[in-house]
Amino acid sequence: MLATSREPLRLRGETVVTVAPLALPEASAAADLNTLADVPAVALFVSCAREARPDFGLTETNAAAVAEICRRLDGLPLALQLAAARLTVLSPEGLLARLEHRLSLLTRGPRDLPERQQTLRAAIAWSYDMLGAAEQRLFRQLGAFVGFTLEAVEALIDGGADDLDPLEAISTLVGQSLVVVQPLEETTPRADLSRGVVLGSLGVLAALRGPGGSFAAVRACCWRSPGSARWPHAAVSHTALASCSVPRGPCFRRPTRWSG
Repeated sequence: MLATSREPLRLRGETVVTVAPLALPEASAAADLNTLADVPAVALFVSCAREARPDFGLTETNAAAVAEICRRLDGLPLALQLAAARLTVLSPEGLLARLEHRLSLLTRGPRDLPERQQTLRAAIAWSYDMLGAAEQRLFRQLGAFVGFTLEAVEALIDGGADDLDPLEAISTLVGQSLVVVQPLEETTPRADLSRGVVLGSLGVLAALRGPGGSFAAVRACCWRSPGSARWPHAAVSHTALASCSVPRGPCFRRPTRWSG
């Protein structure tokens, strides 16, 4: 029997096959148009773009912007579909320039789909609302990071008001597809949130979801003294720093480099 589910069913005999994001174009070298068009993320984006604008095509002029849009959206099919719908009024270059505000940009899904599939904001909130209150708080806190280890999760939970088991809590977030662990064969696997989920946890959920959800709360729970040995296990998002005015300090690490 084959079944699809938002999270593992945890039944005996169950074999989980994770549906990964679509493959992305390589950033290191420019590909010819035929090669680029065959990349799954690009192929979906172009197909959806043609539904919105029948005259749209992949050209030498827009190829670089289209490839970067796919990379910036992490190959997530819903995000690519919503972005392509904006090509009725934007060029690929104009769309790319506006992706910093993707939660307000990616909003025009088909009206006949469930609400959670009409906007990126609603898709993230739908999974968030399935979490318990303590796990929601942890998720908001993790939104300040673009990469972290289990040790970083333990440091967030340690001394807090919530009685959470760090391993169980992160397993729940992984099961809800809000956190991705990669790669498992490393001695210390790293967990990541996609760019869309990082912005969702900070820009939507942290701002709108009640006590402990403010940017100030994220700032308070992320700041630790420079002497803390645990914080090299987390890379802090520059988006979080800009949005929350989090104090800079030795315990913070650049999000583009992982140290652990």
